[in-house]
Amino acid sequence: MRGLYEHPNVKALVSTTHGEGFGLPMFESASYGLPVIATDWSAHTEFLKAEVSVSKKALKETKNMFCAVDCEVKQIQEEASWEKVITKESEWAYPDAEAFKSQMRKVKNNHKKHKETAAILKDAINSTYNEPKVYKKMLDSIFGEDVLSIFDLQSIKTEDIPKVSIITSVYDGDKYIDSFLKNITSQTIFEEKCELILINANSPGNEEEIILKYKEKYPNNIKYKRLEEDPGIYGTWNIALEMSTGEFITNANLDDRKSVDSIVAHAEELLRNPEIDLVYSDMLITKEINETWEENTSNGEKYTMPNFSLGALKMINMPHAAPMWRKSLHDKYGVFDASFRSAGDWEMWLRAASRGSRFKKIDGLYNLYCFNPKGVSTNPDNFSWKQEEEKRVYEKYSS
Repeated sequence: MRGLYEHPNVKALVSTTHGEGFGLPMFESASYGLPVIATDWSAHTEFLKAEVSVSKKALKETKNMFCAVDCEVKQIQEEASWEKVITKESEWAYPDAEAFKSQMRKVKNNHKKHKETAAILKDAINSTYNEPKVYKKMLDSIFGEDVLSIFDLQSIKTEDIPKVSIITSVYDGDKYIDSFLKNITSQTIFEEKCELILINANSPGNEEEIILKYKEKYPNNIKYKRLEEDPGIYGTWNIALEMSTGEFITNANLDDRKSVDSIVAHAEELLRNPEIDLVYSDMLITKEINETWEENTSNGEKYTMPNFSLGALKMINMPHAAPMWRKSLHDKYGVFDASFRSAGDWEMWLRAASRGSRFKKIDGLYNLYCFNPKGVSTNPDNFSWKQEEEKRVYEKYSS
């Protein structure tokens, strides 16, 4: 659907809805900045509005930011009634056909203006309906003033968190290494609970000079090893696993970035759920290198992953770029298959999950994924062999 919302030939979303329901397609399209043409009645009118300035004195007013179509609100047709769902007394909107045609012509003839309006609405929606705010609103509506005391009961002290081993393959990373190390060492529990294991896969770059500076600053937290040959990313991860002493493991890629509380949030979730072997979360997406979590051009764009099920995992690598898992998972199911160049983590998770291992998606956004055109998994030149690897994994676990 996102491909349609952002397609250059799709100029607007047109909805002739009678008004039942929330209007999710309208919400989604508006959140991507696509103009919306819809009847001026029902729940969607609540989120297709934005507060805009109406005078030089900075006075603001809430206005419709969609192309509202005139309609007549009257009782539903008798044949549309549905016992205990849509009662005979319900009312629907009956839009005017000529009004729809008029609004469609307006959007077609002055599309630039309507795109500008849609951009304002996009910002308003992404600000008002972001995940933390909606989640808090839900908690407030359920627990009221007691919500803080309820969640305080689940609070975890730093000393309760096991050591976390962060494993990283270093290869051709001159552009990223300094900002990467700055980001990782800024994690809230880095000095108390983390070890960063950097495996230099015979990189042609000069990352070592910067790595050693950070190692000198954090001698108890950083381990570094340089290899004479590159065994591939999963081979380097396996070497890092052998060197690791943490109960929990997470990977960190040189071009990705984490919020300062990313590691602690994932570790706390594993601690709270002893039956879960791996946790993952949604992540923001940027196409610019070396952006920070605090300042980036993601504009709310993110990878939204489904909740865990074996069926879903067979279709998509939900843990994606930044999961955290128990080291004991490898005691049960083995290490990464180093014959893969890109799909080895997906194969590892399917191997574990197909034998009973349980994963969990956690709430919140904690990672910034760099859609790097030169990355192993994102470089278009690699798509043919990547597709073959993914096919190999899918066929192995599809039955």
